[in-house]
Amino acid sequence: MSRELRRLASDVEAAYTEPSEHEVRSTARKVGGLLQEIEKLAERIDEQMREKVQALRYAEREYIKAEKDAAKASVTKKPSRFTLEGAIQSWFQR
Repeated sequence: MSRELRRLASDVEAAYTEPSEHEVRSTARKVGGLLQEIEKLAERIDEQMREKVQALRYAEREYIKAEKDAAKASVTKKPSRFTLEGAIQSWFQR
């Protein structure tokens, strides 16, 4: 779209060459300048969005890792079963 607008502004500027049409050429140049400014801003926004995506992906990986670590830590060994033999051995070891 910006290419089409830039081409249109350029065509308008080229079509109006008479000194009395200075305002038309001036306005066409301003439009071209505004388009250039918009493109620069769009590039900056795109770069910022890429940085945010990278940060979110990093946070996602860290969160998943923390979840896995927490799941491993919360898994407990099964308690040993109570047996009479174990109780007697425990009592004699006192």
